[in-house]
Amino acid sequence: SYNGFNRMVEFCKTRVPQEVRARLEAIKDDAQAVEAYAIEWGVQTCKTLLANGHNGLHFYCLNQDKIVLPIIEQLRAEKLLMN
Repeated sequence: SYNGFNRMVEFCKTRVPQEVRARLEAIKDDAQAVEAYAIEWGVQTCKTLLANGHNGLHFYCLNQDKIVLPIIEQLRAEKLLMN
């Protein structure tokens, strides 16, 4: 959720790119849109990591497997991760 994202960012003192903040701000009242964006952003981030030589990924899902599983499924479908 948008609020959960903000709590975690504050708690971890994480820097978030302005374009990510702007996109989330625009959809913050639509839980499904926030979830879809989280998956989209996660897939793109993983693709960037893999394309730049990282040979594995580790997800801390914090009980949010409904977000992580679609990311893994899409990466597998694109043959970027093994089953």
